Amino acid sequence: MDSRQNSVTEIVPVAVDGIQINACRNTLCPQFGQEPSTNDEPKLRRRLVGYTRSGSKGIRALRCDSCKQTFLLKNNRAIAEELARMRAYLIETQQVICANETCASHDSEESACFHRFGTTSSGSARVRCKTCGKTQSFSANPTWKQKVADKNALVLSLLVNKTAMRRILEIAEIGAQTLYRKLEHFERQCLLFAASMERRLPAMSFTHLDLATDRQDYLINWGSHINRRSFSLRAAATSDRQSGFVFGIHSNFDPALGAVEVEHAARACGDLMRDVYLREHARVWLLSDYARVAESNAAVAKRDGRVNTQRQPEQAGLISDPDPFAEDYEQTAPSRGVQVRQEYVLMAHFLFLNSMLVGARRVTLFLDPDSGIRTAAMLGFHERIRAGEVDAFLVRSEKELTVNKRDTSLSQSEHRLAQFMAERPGLSRWEAGIAWLEEAFEAVLPQGLNPTPWVPHPFSDRAEPGKQISLLTPRLDSNSNRVARRAISGGLKSIDRFFMLIRRRISLLERPIRTPASASRTCHIYSPYNPIVACRLLNILRVIYNYHLAGEKDKATPAMRLGLALKRYSLAEILETPRPSKVTRQGSGSVLGE
Repeated sequence: MDSRQNSVTEIVPVAVDGIQINACRNTLCPQFGQEPSTNDEPKLRRRLVGYTRSGSKGIRALRCDSCKQTFLLKNNRAIAEELARMRAYLIETQQVICANETCASHDSEESACFHRFGTTSSGSARVRCKTCGKTQSFSANPTWKQKVADKNALVLSLLVNKTAMRRILEIAEIGAQTLYRKLEHFERQCLLFAASMERRLPAMSFTHLDLATDRQDYLINWGSHINRRSFSLRAAATSDRQSGFVFGIHSNFDPALGAVEVEHAARACGDLMRDVYLREHARVWLLSDYARVAESNAAVAKRDGRVNTQRQPEQAGLISDPDPFAEDYEQTAPSRGVQVRQEYVLMAHFLFLNSMLVGARRVTLFLDPDSGIRTAAMLGFHERIRAGEVDAFLVRSEKELTVNKRDTSLSQSEHRLAQFMAERPGLSRWEAGIAWLEEAFEAVLPQGLNPTPWVPHPFSDRAEPGKQISLLTPRLDSNSNRVARRAISGGLKSIDRFFMLIRRRISLLERPIRTPASASRTCHIYSPYNPIVACRLLNILRVIYNYHLAGEKDKATPAMRLGLALKRYSLAEILETPRPSKVTRQGSGSVLGE
């Protein structure tokens, strides 16, 4: 249903697939997570219940009548579309269309109807379209149409062990086009393998999960000599603290769409004349959006003498920040595909987690103090937060310190904890840490702030020196002891380790270096020019990290620690996942080519 066609939903975007994120985000408010509704008056006198319209141009924001906090409206359809894109790899059956472009079944939304038509010389099943009679072949062989398939495991091992692309060509003795085709094949096989395992996650039971979420940026070199500005690929990921299992890594890039085609479609449907949250193509950046932001920044530069070239550091301020997802800094469009708006990536990311972890009785989120991440987490888990099943904390540390300063900070933290334990004899280190946090939260919870002020964490280490924590989900009935027991295991170490592994194992995604000779342009000789290459490598490494890389001490992979896998899988086993060759028969749900 279109929000512009229904008078009841003219004020607030209509819910799509049960998703309605336009609600109060303050857990201290009785209207937290409560969807806006309207009274039963006639259309001209219809009013919102519990919320008030806000914004100078049209209806762009709502203000909660209870806590008086304001939030910008977002497009629910865009979130549903992004969530569907994230969950696409989990779909077991893939649609198959007729290869004949002139056939009526080629552009059909439903799968074409085929019947058996023998086999090929290699043994693959051959089928014939019932509409046009064209024959096609399908095979479950994972190396179908693969050249030099015997080198697949070698090439994959080189890719995830920081070998430069040109060196891979020399070592494996293959061509560049073969390598890029293999990269696409590796991603498909890794996602097929992951889907075969991770479809069981929603049915699995967990007593308690501690999750860590953060974002990382990757440099994508410019694709044009005319515009030599790099595209920043931003990926959000979440991992389990105990097992290290990474549930998903999702980037702000969609390779399936073309920027020019989307721009033409947006102009045709009038999107350029609407507020972003009301657009048909609200999920992605349009080419005209880049021009608008550039003009805005030019006006600011003329007025203030500076240009907003990069995102300002995020702080753990109030949850009522004007726009926690603001991306009004200077950007450039990707050379291929389209850029997805960050708010929809983050909100879909947490909705994805929520759908995968329905069997977890209790979840604690530890989040980087990024205003976009914290707001998306509140919206994605709002029902379970309201039910008391999910708690969320912000975590920050002094990661910019040198090694010597890290050791100094760690020594000071240990000294303060030792003094605390000396004043309370008989407590173990763990019990002392809980008592430390209980006293700290007893002092900040009565202030009624969301999130609470920062409190020092008793357990810091070299990876997280000077660690501090803040409660993002305070409630009117919050108990300091309960909060302390949730916060004691807080940290971002598990996701930081995965991000560090990305930098160390994939040459194309290592951190770039700026030099004076670059004239403010950041270019790295190993960085890719095509964003889809980076996205494929991220998906590949996530699967290999979860199912193949084992710990030095316990010899177990993250999937084994989580209880999702019984053994460590080799690269060959991951690549040998059978390809789906399912083709719908006419009038039945059976499959062909099994």
